Amino acid sequence: MNQGLVYRIKEFLSQRITSWFILALAVAGRILQLVFFYNIRFDGSYQYIATRNFTEGHGFSLSTVVANDLSVPVYEYLVNWPPGYSMLLAPFYALFNQNYILAGLTLDILAAIALIIFCRKILKILDIPVYLVNIFTLLTSFFIYYFYYIASSDAITISLYV
Repeated sequence: MNQGLVYRIKEFLSQRITSWFILALAVAGRILQLVFFYNIRFDGSYQYIATRNFTEGHGFSLSTVVANDLSVPVYEYLVNWPPGYSMLLAPFYALFNQNYILAGLTLDILAAIALIIFCRKILKILDIPVYLVNIFTLLTSFFIYYFYYIASSDAITISLYV
């Protein structure tokens, strides 16, 4: 490959406007993946019920009924994995007027954006050249990680750890 061409590519990928464009493209790609693969699944359904009960003042709990009196709900605290997910979801659940799908998607999208930004920050702290940070962002933003494909809360946990 011609050295002049390699230099121009590195220069182009190192420009601030290119970085912003790649960041916007990465976020858009991740949002499309999250919307496409969104699924509540088994664990998520319990977490959404616990969020609803929390916003109604019953703590992070699941509601059941007693067989001899179906009109009286009994609340049992949710101790399933993941801990804290219902608490993170509650503000979005209230913000979106008890629409748990929008609340869950918003929480997932914010966590995904945070993961992209935090990974870029870590690479910059390690003094990785900007053009390599941009290449990394492009490659990883369109990679379908397993925790996004199965719509689990692991993505939020990873974002918090990073």
